[in-house]
Amino acid sequence: MIKLALFDIDGILNVAPRFSTRYTQEFGVSMDTLLEFFDGRFQECRIGQADLREELTKVKDDWKFNGSVDELLDYWFKGEVNEIREVREFIIEIKQKDIIRAAGTNQEKYRVEYLTNTLKLNEVFDKIYSSAGIGITKPDIKFFKFISDDLLIPYDEIIYWDDSQKNVDSARSLGIHAYLFEGLDKMREQFKNLTNGK
Repeated sequence: MIKLALFDIDGILNVAPRFSTRYTQEFGVSMDTLLEFFDGRFQECRIGQADLREELTKVKDDWKFNGSVDELLDYWFKGEVNEIREVREFIIEIKQKDIIRAAGTNQEKYRVEYLTNTLKLNEVFDKIYSSAGIGITKPDIKFFKFISDDLLIPYDEIIYWDDSQKNVDSARSLGIHAYLFEGLDKMREQFKNLTNGK
């Protein structure tokens, strides 16, 4: 019996162009310049070991951004919001089936807060698990172990969708019913098959 429906956020509920792609096009900064940050200190931000505001203060001049750090974050976060209403409605529907709904996402703390407030995620999910909050990023199996232990739900009673195959494979290795997101219709079918249409 499925007791937990777990969802990645970006690429499923929220689908928007990447910040780095927009930024390089609009500010004329090379992708290599941005990747030096995103492959470096940003990884510490994603697990709550560094503060994004402090780290952006160190690089915004190299990024040719003349405004404040808060203005940079505002540009970043606002441009990465595009909620898929039909997916939101599907997740909310699950509540009627006595199944816990949770988000499991690789996010740093400020963006988690922004998405939660902007998309009113507390109306969609019963729990929101972020890499910044847990201190671990997917695809590390400890990410999924944390959620299972926190909710006291066995792996084989969890259904999970992600838009990254490596995250899906990691969850499957534990016995979670994990699926690569291939659209809402496919997700509905996968959910129905595991819950016997209930």
